[in-house]
Amino acid sequence: MKKTLSLILALALLLGVSLCHAEAPLAGGWIVLEDDDAHEEIEERAEKALKKALVGLVGATYDEEAVLGYQIVAGTNYCLLCRVTPVAPGAVSHWALVYVYEALDGTCSLLAVQDLPLGIPEA
Repeated sequence: MKKTLSLILALALLLGVSLCHAEAPLAGGWIVLEDDDAHEEIEERAEKALKKALVGLVGATYDEEAVLGYQIVAGTNYCLLCRVTPVAPGAVSHWALVYVYEALDGTCSLLAVQDLPLGIPEA
């Protein structure tokens, strides 16, 4: 009887854990957005967070082209693909991964800008 009860409890626990993972992303893991309308709300939040984070920043403009993913932490991190154009005569624009953090209180900050070099690296 104890073995049967233990087996039933173990199966219930496994089922509960698998349902939790299916319904909500694991905190700390990056969620890559697919090319569909299911993530429209996340994309809007990421774009607003980018705009808030860039307030007062001078020297370049950041044109968001795509929201690539997000990460749930104590708030939310977003990764966006942006065309970065330095504000200087003769400056050339380039692509970058821009990481933005949105805190639980709604404040936003720029975490990192990772330039994406174009071209095939030499072996």
